[in-house]
Amino acid sequence: MAKKDAIRTNLRPEEYWEWRTTITEMEVAKQKLINSQILFKLMQKDTELLVARSQLFNCNQVKLHEELLEKSKAEYTRVKQLLENNLNQTLSGKVIDDVTFEIKEVPSDNQQLT
Repeated sequence: MAKKDAIRTNLRPEEYWEWRTTITEMEVAKQKLINSQILFKLMQKDTELLVARSQLFNCNQVKLHEELLEKSKAEYTRVKQLLENNLNQTLSGKVIDDVTFEIKEVPSDNQQLT
């Protein structure tokens, strides 16, 4: 009975390898968790970066094109007014022939059918 109660000072080979394998599996699981956490943080940063890029695009491109459209509208109004003054007639409701440059009334739906 004394032999069974005796304290062992070394592991059997299978005990040692089970111990080492368990430690290694725990370390691998820990590294996978760390890698997943880092990947998640990168994904969050990618999302933040995408939001920042879209805001920058809106500030630069969209607002620039809005301003260009407003300038184009103002230039159209200026040129139309200049032409109307030179021609002594309104260009509203009229078309200009692309070949002869003749100013014509916009045909109504009834006139197009006949």
